[in-house]
Amino acid sequence: MLSAVIFWAAIASIVSAAFFGLLRGLPRAFLRFFTVLVSFIASFFLCKTLSGDPERLLGTPIVARLFSELPLLGDLTEAVPELESLAVSLPAAMLAPLVFFLLFLVISELLLLVYGIAAAFIFPKNGGKDAFSPLSHILGMAVGALQGLLVALAMMLPIVGLTDVAIASIDTVAAEGGEYRVEALEQLSDYRHELVEVREGELYRFAERFGGGSICAALMQYESEDGEESVDIREQTLALVRIYAHSFPLQGVAPSEFGARQAAALRSISQDLRDSEVLGRVLAELLSGACREWKQGEAFLGLEPIRMQGKLSSLPAALYGALEGSSPETVCEDLKTLADLVDILARHGVLVALSDGQELLCRITAPEALSEITLCLDQNPRFAAVADRLARIALSVFRDAYLSEPSETDPGYGAYREMLGRVAEALNGISFDLPLPEQTETLISDLRQALLDFGIEDERLSDPLLKAAAEHLLCELSGDGITADDVGRVLSSIGS
Repeated sequence: MLSAVIFWAAIASIVSAAFFGLLRGLPRAFLRFFTVLVSFIASFFLCKTLSGDPERLLGTPIVARLFSELPLLGDLTEAVPELESLAVSLPAAMLAPLVFFLLFLVISELLLLVYGIAAAFIFPKNGGKDAFSPLSHILGMAVGALQGLLVALAMMLPIVGLTDVAIASIDTVAAEGGEYRVEALEQLSDYRHELVEVREGELYRFAERFGGGSICAALMQYESEDGEESVDIREQTLALVRIYAHSFPLQGVAPSEFGARQAAALRSISQDLRDSEVLGRVLAELLSGACREWKQGEAFLGLEPIRMQGKLSSLPAALYGALEGSSPETVCEDLKTLADLVDILARHGVLVALSDGQELLCRITAPEALSEITLCLDQNPRFAAVADRLARIALSVFRDAYLSEPSETDPGYGAYREMLGRVAEALNGISFDLPLPEQTETLISDLRQALLDFGIEDERLSDPLLKAAAEHLLCELSGDGITADDVGRVLSSIGS
């Protein structure tokens, strides 16, 4: 259906132009052809100027109207001002062939008036009869047909620019949709069938053969802010479609239900972003903007920050702080870290406990889970502070469970004091001239042994827990003469 409409529209353009060329004769037909050619060239350069100047686009009434009609777009650019030029430039570049055709129609109609005035003065009528010979009229028909072909080429540009992108986009969505059962997949298949018919038609091949593809490629460019790089919007669109398709497992799923499929989806999106610097920048700006707001306890575009209670209350802020400075260079690795983290949290039953604060605390600070989580976070230096915060929280839980000071009448009081004395002795034996990592490693070994002798099971003594304890002790105590009371005082301050 679409292919037939396009075909007959082009035929009508060629036939009508040839007919008017026959009536006008060669001189007038050539003058009209020239004005149409000027319209074509002028539309191209005007379209390039508009799509390459975000500030000018932002100032035009139609873009202002777009922002007012799309509240989300306005809210987005208000929340993240850095995205304002991208929010306009990317769609403008995507729709540039259509903008070109509309400009062509307007300019062509304006120049039709110029043609009418020029023809009246340059080629005046003679006694109401055209002075041109029959041959002139025949040649005028040929030139008119050429004019019609030029109009048909202008009409085909939006179709040439968008058809391949649309077909590839539908194929990408359908490939993922087969697995995730996307609704309306049959409708997409129908659209694809019609678009393929258009692409295989003679008019499409004509437009490509006579420069339609090259013109579209030149129009559909996003110029970087420094003007040093041009980005092919068709490639960016396909990257965006891949991201959308890979996001299916994340859509409509509560975080408590995340698992291996959601982790795999995040990894796929991370890889998609590596292929698109522009989309990487968009996501990085969004992530930074969201985390800035969430860190302050404010919602971002209607999304509320994660809130935890008790000992875990400071953990979301640490995570937001890590992601607040996301950039195009870091966002891919950040997403991969989050994907690995989701996988680990799901396996250890942490996510299903999100609504139960006490159960969540127990599961996330369990030795095996804690070791895997902190190892995952430490592999990305930007998340090191989150790993440290979690280890401190786990240490506080461990202190409450195993290291609370018993009363002097308690049978375990002597063993507790002996453990404190051994830790104090280990601290006094450390050379504080050594780098902190070496001091920490030395103390971890002695601390582990002291806690084992105190009666704590080895499986409870995870490396992140001992590292956090050693760093806390070394930070609070230094110099000679450290006593058991000093160690007890510092242990009691954990988490305060």
